[in-house]
Amino acid sequence: MKKIIYSIVILLIVQSCEKRVAHRFMEFPCERDLPKLLLSERTDWYLHIRGSVRIDLPRYRVRGLCTIRATPAGDVRIDFHHSSLFGSYREDATIFLRGGKLGILDRERGAFFENDTTLAILRDHLGFNLFPDDIAHVLLLACPDCAEVDSSGISRSSGSGTWRFSGIWRDRRITIEGRDGGEPTYFRQCRKNESLCYVVNYRYDGGGTVGRYPSGITISREYGSERLVLTVRDVKREYVGDEVFGLFDSLLQ
Repeated sequence: MKKIIYSIVILLIVQSCEKRVAHRFMEFPCERDLPKLLLSERTDWYLHIRGSVRIDLPRYRVRGLCTIRATPAGDVRIDFHHSSLFGSYREDATIFLRGGKLGILDRERGAFFENDTTLAILRDHLGFNLFPDDIAHVLLLACPDCAEVDSSGISRSSGSGTWRFSGIWRDRRITIEGRDGGEPTYFRQCRKNESLCYVVNYRYDGGGTVGRYPSGITISREYGSERLVLTVRDVKREYVGDEVFGLFDSLLQ
């Protein structure tokens, strides 16, 4: 059903006192260090990511396969496929992010949702404005521009080997945390009054993926039952040509 597809997009868009001495933080510049922390050496790579997805919603659960292809220019294509045991229920959808526009192709229902329609539906659901490239940021395929972040600060803990970035970004209150070496482990986005928050947790198992890409990404609504779990099976540096986005380009014409 259509709610499944929009739930995927919605979920993608979005210390103790005894150790206080060890957790003293040292500030360091956003412009120079944040891209390095979040993106490591991946910034100019074409990536082809394969994995499995589990989506938990209040009344049902869906599992499927997911393929993500991304270019250095910021274009992203996400294909999601699900079929029940006997094929009675299927989902077959593609999410496109290209040239600053977002689109959803729902093959099971023969529908295509363009940028403005998609963003309006998501805005009504979440209560704050969304941007097409929010998906890329959540998937660690793009880095927040420090010039867009108000009241920002990056801090590093010399004792625990962790860092934290916080501020107001795109009219949302955000916090990103990670460990030294570049890998983010936590990304929280909230309405400014924090009445609604989405949390992303990143898992790294053995560092086997290309460019230290996470082996697992869990996106959930804080204090809610909505959850998307992406288990990454394979990450390759593989050229992604314009033909991957040809269908999207033709649908926009």
